[in-house]
Amino acid sequence: MEKVGRWLGILLLLAISLLPSVQAYDGVDVQGYRLDVEISPPDHAFRASATIRLGVGPGIGSTELLLSRELSVQAVEDREGPLEFERQGDGLRIHLRHRGRDTEVTVAYAGISEGSQQGAWSSIGPDAGYMIYEALWYPLVWGDDAPAEVRVRVPQGYTVVTVGEL
Repeated sequence: MEKVGRWLGILLLLAISLLPSVQAYDGVDVQGYRLDVEISPPDHAFRASATIRLGVGPGIGSTELLLSRELSVQAVEDREGPLEFERQGDGLRIHLRHRGRDTEVTVAYAGISEGSQQGAWSSIGPDAGYMIYEALWYPLVWGDDAPAEVRVRVPQGYTVVTVGEL
């Protein structure tokens, strides 16, 4: 339902799309992200899936990504099915199915943004909202910048704003 005078600008400052890949972190190089995000401003919530292309070094069987501890991970999988994973703080350790082989993993997760410790970096509300890189709102390897494709769905009457091509 469209509300007159209300808007939502979700500013996705994706520094990840501005720089080429840097040296691999713990033997894994993120080669690209595909993020599908659905935002519900009245509920202060979002749910998302992040598909991450990984270049995996010889002998590497797991990788550690960063994802805000305030977000709940529902599933992690590759093209063959579910993968084992562990959460500790802002860490998300994913156990890869095939040691030392490039792969693509998808992480399904969700969260609510209201008065969190990360409030300086992200907020979702009925009048406005923003989510930026430092909020760890998507699974990433800090400093391993890679191109990203981001699709955001919001209710009618809201607008999404981002850097890059729309």
